[in-house]
Amino acid sequence: MTELELVYNKPLDPVGYYTKPCDESVLSDNPTDRMDPNSFDLVELEIALVKANTGDIYSERYPSEKADWFRQEETRFDIILNHSNVLYRRGYRGEAAKQLWRLAEQDGRIHRVLQQRPRWGLDISLEYISRQGDMFEILHWEYDSDNYDEIEELRQRYEPVILSTDWEEGARQLLKRKADWHHLHMKEQNKYKTDYFGFVEENYGRFLWN
Repeated sequence: MTELELVYNKPLDPVGYYTKPCDESVLSDNPTDRMDPNSFDLVELEIALVKANTGDIYSERYPSEKADWFRQEETRFDIILNHSNVLYRRGYRGEAAKQLWRLAEQDGRIHRVLQQRPRWGLDISLEYISRQGDMFEILHWEYDSDNYDEIEELRQRYEPVILSTDWEEGARQLLKRKADWHHLHMKEQNKYKTDYFGFVEENYGRFLWN
């Protein structure tokens, strides 16, 4: 197995609220278009606010405020890290909130951003792909919370577990137990596997708004 490397080896950023307003001149007429209140994907208005508050956008392709949690060198067979991130979605106070209230007087959709409460997330997806064509997720665990202390405790708890687990042996054991989980719905499959590896049940898709 190509080893996993812990690259975000520090506490999560506890800052839940940004306070600096953004540059309104860069905004379109609908800067909250296609907002998903359950995910960490940012809309145009949030991107402008994150940049104004010196936050980092992951990439143009993935417009979210997140960072790699674990990494793995490029791997084509056996245990493959699909993705692993720490995630943030901030709320807004101070001058930023004043700006949003003013904008919301002209466009109620601005409340999509104004009424946000902070949220933090942890996400890891590990796959097994054999040369014989076996392919399945070993573990896909995502946990979101609006409680910083909760999410930070989970980060500290599971980092050593992720690094010390024999994922190849885990994949072999899951294959032996295929009849127990292969027919299940995605969420039920995920629960079977998180239970098997000793993770708390996933918790994601919480509504973001006050």
